[in-house]
Amino acid sequence: MKQQKIIKIGNSLGVILPVEYVKSHDFKAGQTVFVVSDKDSGVQISTKEQLTHSLTPEFKQWLDTVTTKHVHVIRELAKK
Repeated sequence: MKQQKIIKIGNSLGVILPVEYVKSHDFKAGQTVFVVSDKDSGVQISTKEQLTHSLTPEFKQWLDTVTTKHVHVIRELAKK
């Protein structure tokens, strides 16, 4: 565990990721990541590929079907 300070970045807050963490997760500068927060497990940072690999094949197939079938609804919800 490494202690990090929360810093102000514009109107947001951020944390610098330790180099060991970045290397062990194969993160690259400029890469898009997903941040999931859960009060039980804390914060998890993953790439889309890492998230996809953690899904069961059945759930991934269902998710792909639903998002393809309802893409217009998802786009409308994303605007709000």
